[in-house]
Amino acid sequence: MRSLIFVLLLAPMLSFANPISTVGGNREFCDDQPPDKIADETKGGGCEVDMVALDKASRGTESLDRLHDLMFDDALLTRLNGALWFQTWKLDLDSGAGLEKEEAMLIELSFVSDAGPSFGGHLLAISFARNRKDAAIVATWLTTPYAGWSFASEEAYVPQKLVSAVLPLGMVDAGWFPDVDIGFDEKGVFIGVEGGESRFFAFPDNAHWRPYRLRNGFVIGSQIKSSIGAKLNWPLLYGY
Repeated sequence: MRSLIFVLLLAPMLSFANPISTVGGNREFCDDQPPDKIADETKGGGCEVDMVALDKASRGTESLDRLHDLMFDDALLTRLNGALWFQTWKLDLDSGAGLEKEEAMLIELSFVSDAGPSFGGHLLAISFARNRKDAAIVATWLTTPYAGWSFASEEAYVPQKLVSAVLPLGMVDAGWFPDVDIGFDEKGVFIGVEGGESRFFAFPDNAHWRPYRLRNGFVIGSQIKSSIGAKLNWPLLYGY
């Protein structure tokens, strides 16, 4: 059951303009959708995204440079109705280098205003971090030169960091992690760890904002190390 605060923040979204055409089809976001992982009607289906950096012999020829890329269209926004969440099926944050801290930015959720993609954007960047034995989500709220900008871009532009929050996930060796909820409406974006801490990031008051693009992967190439990353499931993105 989603927490009460999450429900209150996620009022149904009344309408969306249609600024987005799906580039190349949205059906390549999920790595795997096996029948045995299709969940019940509460959780939706299974949409696995594998971002664990194993050694080359184990990984084969699959490239970790790939960014799982999803554009939001009207149909998907209607389906989500202001909310989505992900489950952490696997989390590896130990490169074997004896470091007490590790961090990998693996999720980018960008937003566009009614003014259009070229008039600036907002970005929720989500990293998985370890401090000794403690795992956490680091949520960073930024402004970008255009909607859909990514840290993976080769552009020299540095986004403006507005605020960040550290949301504890539990012990890194727990073997199980709580769901992470993401909610959005015309006022801003909510992110929270189920049963734990949460944070709300507000949009500017002078425009209406909506989700534009979701990226999953190593957006910062230097963070790709052996046994670093996560395997996530996005239940509401099943079929995308």
